[in-house]
Amino acid sequence: MPTPTFMISRYYSSEQNDLEEGLLKKCAEHITLGSKRSASQDLSFSLQQLVEIALRAATSPAINDPYTRKHCN
Repeated sequence: MPTPTFMISRYYSSEQNDLEEGLLKKCAEHITLGSKRSASQDLSFSLQQLVEIALRAATSPAINDPYTRKHCN
């Protein structure tokens, strides 16, 4: 989870000047941080949810749910 000191990106340039202020603002407009994953921003999260639902439907209720252990740790 991102923290105030967690790096999400790194930019390198051969130019003397760092990022121009305008470009930096444009980049910041496209970054959204949150405490939970969302289906609209993360396709792999949506696919993982579909797999989880399919596995739960396919397994017997007597079999331990493989995702319960994953989410409870």
